[in-house]
Amino acid sequence: MTQEALALEAGLQRKYISNLELGEYQPTLTTVFKLAGALEIEPSALVALVHAEVSRAEGSKK
Repeated sequence: MTQEALALEAGLQRKYISNLELGEYQPTLTTVFKLAGALEIEPSALVALVHAEVSRAEGSKK
């Protein structure tokens, strides 16, 4: 899914999605629910995916 499509589905701006991906913003709980809804997954699953990605990225920096 593109940033544009995700932003449209979640009711957010594409730039905001980009900034989230870059780690420049921390999403609110409301935003997590909007993104999860747009992705058709449970919010807890979204958080788990993000946690796994962050852990992987931090591990590769060592």
